[in-house]
Amino acid sequence: MVLPVEIEFLRAAGPAAYARVCGLDAGGLHRFIGLFWREAGEQGEFIPNWHSEAICQAFTFATFRGIEYGKPEVDRVPSALPELVINTPPGSSKTLITEVFGPAWVWTWDPGHRFICATFDDTLAHNVARKFLRLVQSEIYRTCFPHVRLMRSRSAIREIENTLGGRRYAVQLGGGITGRHCETLIGDDLIKPADARAGLVGPQLDSAWETWQGTFRTRRMPGAATIMIAQRLAAGDPPERMLDAGAEHVCITAQYVPGCSWDRGCPSLGPYDPRSVPGESFCSERFPDADLAARRRDMPSEYEAQYQQNATPAKGAFFEEGWFHTWVDKPPVWECEIVQSWDLGFDGTRNPEAASRVHGALWARHKSRYLLLDEVIGVVNYPGTKRLFCSAQARSGWERSGAILIEAKANGPALLAELQEDVELMRAIHGIPVLPVVPQGSKEDRARRHSAKAESGQIWLPTADVLPSVAEFRSELVKFPKQKHNDRVDTTTQALDRLAAHGGQWDAWVKAAENL
Repeated sequence: MVLPVEIEFLRAAGPAAYARVCGLDAGGLHRFIGLFWREAGEQGEFIPNWHSEAICQAFTFATFRGIEYGKPEVDRVPSALPELVINTPPGSSKTLITEVFGPAWVWTWDPGHRFICATFDDTLAHNVARKFLRLVQSEIYRTCFPHVRLMRSRSAIREIENTLGGRRYAVQLGGGITGRHCETLIGDDLIKPADARAGLVGPQLDSAWETWQGTFRTRRMPGAATIMIAQRLAAGDPPERMLDAGAEHVCITAQYVPGCSWDRGCPSLGPYDPRSVPGESFCSERFPDADLAARRRDMPSEYEAQYQQNATPAKGAFFEEGWFHTWVDKPPVWECEIVQSWDLGFDGTRNPEAASRVHGALWARHKSRYLLLDEVIGVVNYPGTKRLFCSAQARSGWERSGAILIEAKANGPALLAELQEDVELMRAIHGIPVLPVVPQGSKEDRARRHSAKAESGQIWLPTADVLPSVAEFRSELVKFPKQKHNDRVDTTTQALDRLAAHGGQWDAWVKAAENL
């Protein structure tokens, strides 16, 4: 929210007041946006949120060069975050933060900084540049930062240059950039969302990446940063290729995903997502939970990519998207063999502080079909693992399990030992047999054993109405092993091993019961 007293303070004191209000150590870019929001022509007030603060912090790490206005200029140091991908849902202000307010803020302490901003759409490039020009030409900005004076002969919207060597050049991907270099290269949605919705991204992916790599990245100065901001549109798109090459990742999912497997992580920034409830909105004031749930229901594939940043390829190394069938009516439980399958994280101790991703799945076998019925997932420490395990036992259908399978690795042995002595845990499982499972073969070997079942249509997944996280489940199977977490693959193969081995015996019992 813009506070008039702070604006008046800046007006009166000019650059001397800047460091106290929104300098590098006083809120930085995030504070600057709140103060100058309307100067770029934006309506209403800036709504600060943890996601915008994370984007601002990452942008700061990428653009900082060891130079502050008013201090002697030193040799420019390399960017602390030279390769950065920022994936956020549509409408999250990522373009305004990184291409309008970000460069204008950098000029206040590093007026010689040069930016090249590229996007897929020429009109978009023009409109965003116009907002930047309006901001740096505003009375308040010029009063507070009189050292940032524009070159009159070069103050066209496309190429805005100041008298101290700073430049912001806006261009469509594929446009001319001969003779221009930069300290920060920004790519904004290099693929058209409309093309992705129409399924026309195949050739565009290769073309966009070749242009980005072969032309735009060659214009960076030594130590320069590359920032790509985008909503995910398709597997193999430019953000994914940058991530595969080692870029750090700020991944903002519209709805919270515990232990998000496609979030590659941003070590420079550290933890930045404060959410803990699965499905929670990233900004409930602008995107209420009910609104996001409706969008997810109405456009599941687009939502998973553009809002959840989870673009799934049609084909994976072991499973393909089209192999999985969807069940609507669950078969009678007395005709099914049902098991719980658990993967309990990486720590392997009862350490109350160490957190890891824990996954439990409820699977059933009905004749030749294998049906996923339910799942629970969380990023928890060991006490949290026990609570998650107990809460799952109270979910509908879990009490029907014929066995509880727990991988005898990581935290599995710790929980297995407590199941023999903890009254609460023993009461929770309703007397269901608990079986330690020693994995046979590598993860890839275990997935390969069941790939043919998926290909022949034997693996069935629920609808999103029954299991909201089913798209994430399917995606992790298809992407395996090229992702951060493989818990869902482990619990799936563990359950299928058990159900396939006992299937004939179970069918005989069902048939005998029918003849009684």
